[in-house]
Amino acid sequence: MNKIIYFFKNTFFLSMSTFFLIIFSITFEVKSIDLYPTYDGENVIDMSQKFDSNYISRLKSDLNQSDKEIRVVFLDAKNKVNLSFYAPKLFEAWKMSADSILVVIDPFTNKTGYGIGKNVKEEMKKRQIVNKDEKSKKITNSQKVDYDNLVSAIMDKFSPEQVKVKSKDKDNKKNSSNQSDPSYKTDSDTSKEKVANLPSDNKNMIIILLILVILIIFASIGFYIYNKKMIAKRQEELKTTYYFDADTMQQDINLLSEKINSDIDKMSKYQSITVKKIIPHTEKLEHSTDKTIVYLDKLTNQLEENDIDNLGYLREILDEGNVLKSELEDLHKESVALRKEFKSIKEKSYMSLSDVRVNIENCKNNVEELKLLYGFNLENSEMMITECENLLLESQNSIKAHDPIGFNSIVKNIQSIIKNLKRDFDIIPHLSNQLNENIPLSIEASLEESLIDVAHKNKASREINELRERALSSLSSGDLEHSELLIKNIFDRINEIKKITTKL
Repeated sequence: MNKIIYFFKNTFFLSMSTFFLIIFSITFEVKSIDLYPTYDGENVIDMSQKFDSNYISRLKSDLNQSDKEIRVVFLDAKNKVNLSFYAPKLFEAWKMSADSILVVIDPFTNKTGYGIGKNVKEEMKKRQIVNKDEKSKKITNSQKVDYDNLVSAIMDKFSPEQVKVKSKDKDNKKNSSNQSDPSYKTDSDTSKEKVANLPSDNKNMIIILLILVILIIFASIGFYIYNKKMIAKRQEELKTTYYFDADTMQQDINLLSEKINSDIDKMSKYQSITVKKIIPHTEKLEHSTDKTIVYLDKLTNQLEENDIDNLGYLREILDEGNVLKSELEDLHKESVALRKEFKSIKEKSYMSLSDVRVNIENCKNNVEELKLLYGFNLENSEMMITECENLLLESQNSIKAHDPIGFNSIVKNIQSIIKNLKRDFDIIPHLSNQLNENIPLSIEASLEESLIDVAHKNKASREINELRERALSSLSSGDLEHSELLIKNIFDRINEIKKITTKL
């Protein structure tokens, strides 16, 4: 609200100032002054229009006799121009030489101003030093210039008879001849007669109304002009700001677009399991690239228009660019995060790979020791070791194929197989001890305690020993799962015999 009041207050004062300036100009007929006219080559320029051509010609002739370049300008300053400041400025504007002098004179006030060249100033300083001696007050060198005397000489040449009358005399003569005719009336006389015929109150009211109307008109004009200028200024400032923002936006989006294209290129190198995981992300990257191309074309077309009046549409495009920019930044961050994840997976898998190789060699050694110790061939264990070696070779191919997820999956499979092998190596001695020592003793003790007849005892013994031989065969081949199942069946059969003995 304060801004609005301040705006209208300034508008009102601006309008009033404009109004009174116009009234002042009309009343006093203030003429504009061409402060810095173009030099026309003459050494005397009468901008005051006070002197006739004969006087100007004589003055030119007198000035031409000087060895210095001296120019004289007659100017009606109307008490608006400080000639002491004006003359040096005009001297610079005309680019006068260092050996020249410019004298600016207001013939109506006899005020003067000087524009003095550098070399002449130095001569003046020398003259001032010489003038300190009382005996040297008189100037003996005719080439030195006394500027005060020069101006006095010029002013002495003025005379009332030389004042230029011009068209004012003609107008006066015309008016005097017309006024001699009793039927002649000027426009002012006519208007005076009309005003005189009106009542005094009406006259005052009309004058007041006219003043109010004029004030309102000028206030409206001032407000319109000021408002239009302010709007144009704001539009220009906004245009400059938006152009800068648009240029920055283009640079940022182009940079992000390059990063996205680089992400697409890097993602395209992944294969197998890894590429299956990143397909949705790659599709988003490609879609964002298409959106970026469309947006940059739209922004470029808008900026290529020379006169953009609809800055609101450009603002909408910039806001759209901010959203797109945010999307591109998020996608790029997601791409970087994925690549970091793949790199971490790859590094961890590499670290595990060396342990895998060592464990495979240990498994081979354990198989050989068990074969020698128990006489088993451990075919299944050897097959599992062979599978680990094949997977190890496949993992190397996955690395070459840029498939870190596949590589990690293979390494985990190898580690799982090695874990099973180690468990088997721990169980084999226990199972061998059960089949070769514990089970035979249990069979013998159970049959001796049994009260069943000999035929049934022999049959039970054959069945149990047959199961034992099959379990030993499975254990020898390394099929521990089947061997454990058979051992369980053996103990179940022994427990059945024990139950029969208890019943009897």
